[in-house]
Amino acid sequence: MLLATRLAPLPEREILRRLRRCPRLGFECFFSTTQAQHARFDAADRNTQHREVKKAGAESDLDDRKHGGQMAWLTSMLEPAMKLYRRALPADKGDEPTSTASLVDIASSILRSTSGMQIQKWSIADLTLGLYFLSVRHASQMASDTFSGDLVSSDTFVGDLIYYVELARGSYQKDAAGLARVSMIQESKVVKFEDTSNVMRPGYYIAVDHRHKLVILCIRGTHTVHDIITDLASNSGGASNLDGENVHYGSVEAARWFMEHELSTLKSCLHEHEGYELRLVGHSLGGSTAALLALMLRRLGDEQLGFSSQLIKAVTIASPPCVSEKLASECADYITTLVLQDDVIPRMSTAALTRLRNEILVTN
Repeated sequence: MLLATRLAPLPEREILRRLRRCPRLGFECFFSTTQAQHARFDAADRNTQHREVKKAGAESDLDDRKHGGQMAWLTSMLEPAMKLYRRALPADKGDEPTSTASLVDIASSILRSTSGMQIQKWSIADLTLGLYFLSVRHASQMASDTFSGDLVSSDTFVGDLIYYVELARGSYQKDAAGLARVSMIQESKVVKFEDTSNVMRPGYYIAVDHRHKLVILCIRGTHTVHDIITDLASNSGGASNLDGENVHYGSVEAARWFMEHELSTLKSCLHEHEGYELRLVGHSLGGSTAALLALMLRRLGDEQLGFSSQLIKAVTIASPPCVSEKLASECADYITTLVLQDDVIPRMSTAALTRLRNEILVTN
């Protein structure tokens, strides 16, 4: 029998070691009350810590697997975008570049577009709280959004809008057969269908609708990471100007791509189907691209186009702001934009975000 009270004081670690060793040797150990309590508490703490470590390790493994899957998905999405970035540089060996914009132009545009959107050095929590108090202030002031315009009473006009919405929906399909299933366009009348998108070039299709006597270029909205890059590139100095007026850089670059690569196809379709009109349709990013393309084509004139510019009209659905107020007034006669009540995307301009930031900053 060992009497701990007769021995010199031992470190708690040594006491715990003897506690664990002696039962296996058949000894009965007695310790002073203080040493025994310390040993028990230390052992309990170690057991608790061991369980917590195991639990934390299991949770960490679960998080690693969860986030690992997300990162793998993100990597698989970003890798093609980076390849397209590299291809956007001036091409070697005579290969055609992906876009008229270089990688440096695109990167600079994204930096310009996002640098002005930071509200000092606010965190997400600060921004959320600021928006909350701003909403409380608006409610106390009985502030409300106002919508002006004329009540639509024409069934024909509503039917036309539904028709264009179906055309835009068709651009998100995988092929011409999918387009035919969700719209009035026959599969055999689809001239070209591009499901893949590129930096500064969304997905699109070209088709002929004999019932409405239209040659249609429909441009898809944001659908891939490449389209997000185009969305973010909103400002690039002089390249984002059209005759001195501000326009969205990504959308105007996409419009220039369509002018360079698909105008000949559109012209051929119009010559083949005399009396038909050219209708440019798009949703979201595709809408802003279609609007700018219509504006640019109209400015070319009949002689350069090879057909009457009066045949060109555009219908956009939920198009984000892409032109200055002056340009918007200029093209109001031949561009129609459909906005669903208070949809935020058609109002998501740099100017609107600046006004929102300033209002948050002055909110007590």
